[in-house]
Amino acid sequence: MANHFRAQMREAFFKNNKEQDVERENILYSQTSASDTDLPQEQFPITQPAKKYHRYVGVFVKVLLYALATIGIISLGLKAWETVPKRSALQQTNLQSCFCGNSIAEAEALGCVYDTVSVHWLPPHCHDAEVTKEFNHAGPGPDGQWYYYTDKEGTGLFTIEDLGSMFHTNGSFWVTHEWHIAHCTYLWRKQSRSRSTGITFEKVWDTPGHIAHCEKMFRRRDALETITAVTRVGRNADLVPLFAED
Repeated sequence: MANHFRAQMREAFFKNNKEQDVERENILYSQTSASDTDLPQEQFPITQPAKKYHRYVGVFVKVLLYALATIGIISLGLKAWETVPKRSALQQTNLQSCFCGNSIAEAEALGCVYDTVSVHWLPPHCHDAEVTKEFNHAGPGPDGQWYYYTDKEGTGLFTIEDLGSMFHTNGSFWVTHEWHIAHCTYLWRKQSRSRSTGITFEKVWDTPGHIAHCEKMFRRRDALETITAVTRVGRNADLVPLFAED
């Protein structure tokens, strides 16, 4: 009996203590919650949206600066282009012509020179000085010079200066089979180079007729040193000639 009484007393004691502990915890929790909610709003900053905002602003500023820089560069380029001299339509047309006038005086006034490859007086934009210089040293004579004969028998010789002066008389001279072949190949070399040099290739030689004429020269079995052809100093490299049957 005594033991049963002591057990009931112990159970009541522990139950009372447990209820008191729970009550104290509830009070403490309520006090803590109240103190937390009383803190100023600044104690809980929202940082993620602010970071995104600053990042977007930075990107926008960079894009704006790049756009302004691009506009500035384009504007400077347009202003520079405006200062570049422009060729008129007449000047553009003149660059397509290889005409040097009707006299040596007119030709020289236009800056023309006698071209031994073309056998014409040519203005600067039609004259490939490099090809002509090489041609003048590709012949069989001393220092690679070519022989320009006064007749088919080769009894006399003309100088290059003599040939240039034939502008007035439309004079003629005789050449070897070797010269004739070189004349064709150097003209084609000049024509091929014109894609990169920008030099205008004269119309007088830019024809199917002249190509066919050169093909016939290549097929002939004449000795290279044989005097075979007569040619005339041309006055107008814009004219397209008719090639006779050889």
